Amino acid sequence: MKAQFTVGDTEKIIIDVYCAVWSGLQIYKTNGEVVHRLRSFRPNDVIEFSVGERETHKIRIVLKSIPKASSEVYVDGELYIETLFKDIPSWNTVGTWDAKKARKWKNTLKKGKWHYLLIRSSLYWGGAMVIGMSVLNIYGSPVPVDVARVVSINLVIWPLFGFFLGMFEWRSNNKKYYQYQSKLSE
Repeated sequence: MKAQFTVGDTEKIIIDVYCAVWSGLQIYKTNGEVVHRLRSFRPNDVIEFSVGERETHKIRIVLKSIPKASSEVYVDGELYIETLFKDIPSWNTVGTWDAKKARKWKNTLKKGKWHYLLIRSSLYWGGAMVIGMSVLNIYGSPVPVDVARVVSINLVIWPLFGFFLGMFEWRSNNKKYYQYQSKLSE
């Protein structure tokens, strides 16, 4: 996400803000020069710095994703920009449903719960985890390991975990699907 704004009456200062959601990188520049750089995965951040030579301004940028996404800029303690980023990700919007997701879940419902639990959760997800964790455990271990033992343990743990994860997902997605359907019918 990128944003730019200007402060100052006599001395115009251009402030660039860059926030990468997935890497947590945040870069703050004034007139092209980096004044603040950090990595943060906190759901709420407050960044403060001063800008200007002739007229000094204290900048305070507040980024929130919990409970409701917002991005505000304060200059000298007063609200300057109410919404810096228009589409800031919010934790409470993760899992919201749209028509595409509802259609996809409707097709999954047609196949049935046991198909979802055994094929998608246990076989596909559990199988991928068996392969990934076996490779990680075998090649990532600093000491020699018994390959057959590692694979057999992973063959029990991950499909079983996938089954229970699938049960949770089934319930959760069904609830969201029917809530979405009820909102449409209102």
